[in-house]
Amino acid sequence: MFLSILMLVSLSANAQLNEAPESNHDLRRGKTIVSMQRLKDKESLRLEAMNSGDFYIAMGASSSEEMKKISRPEAEGLEQKFASMMFKVQYELPQDPENCEPSWVLVMHGEKLNVCEKSDQKNQEIDQFFAGLKSFK
Repeated sequence: MFLSILMLVSLSANAQLNEAPESNHDLRRGKTIVSMQRLKDKESLRLEAMNSGDFYIAMGASSSEEMKKISRPEAEGLEQKFASMMFKVQYELPQDPENCEPSWVLVMHGEKLNVCEKSDQKNQEIDQFFAGLKSFK
C-alpha cells in the first residue's frame, strides 16, 4: 500500500516537471509583407498577412500607429505597387552617393533597401507613393 502511494506521488511530481513550457509565440501575429519607414519622423507603413488569412495595413508614427483590415485584392494591389516602386527606386533611378545617411528604409519579403537622403529623385518617388497611401487611413 505504501509503495503504491509513493509511486503515485512520484508520477504526479514527474508529470508536473515534464509540462510543456509556456509559448510566447502569438499565432494571431502574421508576417510582414512590405514595410517602409521615414527615419526623420518615424512615419511608417506595414502590410501584414495574418495566419487567419486576413490582411492589415498599419500606418502612422510608431507611437500612434493605426491598424486597418483590408481585403485580399487591396493587399495584393498594394504589394504590386510597392514592388514596382521599390524596383524603380533600386534599379532605374541614379545610384546613391557613398556614405550617405538613409532617409527611408524599404523592406519587401525580407529584402531591405536604405534610400539616401541626398537622392532627391528617389525620395520624391517614395514620398509620392507614401502620400498616395493616405487613402487607407
